[in-house]
Amino acid sequence: ELIVLEFNKHVPIMAPSWAEVFQAFQDGAGVQFWYETMKKIELTYANLAALPFPHDAVEAWSKLTGCSRECSAGYTKDVEISDSARCHCDAEVVKASQILPDMCNAPANYSFACIKTLIDNYPIPTAGQLRMAFLRCGDMLPVFTGLGFGYNSIVSPLKFLGNLTCWLDVGSRITGREFVVPNWDVTQLAVHDAKRAPVRIQLVTLDKESLESGTFPPASGTDKFTFPPANGTDKFCGLFHLHH
Repeated sequence: ELIVLEFNKHVPIMAPSWAEVFQAFQDGAGVQFWYETMKKIELTYANLAALPFPHDAVEAWSKLTGCSRECSAGYTKDVEISDSARCHCDAEVVKASQILPDMCNAPANYSFACIKTLIDNYPIPTAGQLRMAFLRCGDMLPVFTGLGFGYNSIVSPLKFLGNLTCWLDVGSRITGREFVVPNWDVTQLAVHDAKRAPVRIQLVTLDKESLESGTFPPASGTDKFTFPPANGTDKFCGLFHLHH
């Protein structure tokens, strides 16, 4: 179930562009990022067309970190930062990742302290190290665009077109505008009005088993709402299917 709440007017709301992200983390962590590092990250995402096919945010991540697409855009697996033959992330990125905790195991509101840990150990991190740190410290996945718009290498089931799904271009995989708010308690974030109940939207659960083996639309007589495994990703379509 999705609950839609109205924000209090005093809650700061930010569209997560790279410029905003850099400033927010510098202010919050009390650090200064090197200009050339920030410029390299921002220009990489600003020039997706110059990157290998399919010219998306995951390719920008791979360009900066050296990590393979297979280890970066997993369908049901976590992002893997390693120098294995499969992932081949840059050595300095792997080394820096080892001093930073996974967000799942980190204390609450740890993002700024996490970035400070990186800068304390690497005063002038490479663009790849800093981009990796935004994943570890801020959960900014390889699909994060830094443009204020969401992106997913998986095609929305609402846009499913059978085999033609694989022909949907990167622009068709944009999921809408993104906004970031402080990690405050919901009582601080939301308007509380006893006369107005929050809007509740019932969501459909797509479990891992269904995602890996199901079909979309659901078979007659079933209640499963699933779609092909790795729908629209390299694994399901193959890069040759995604070419224009």
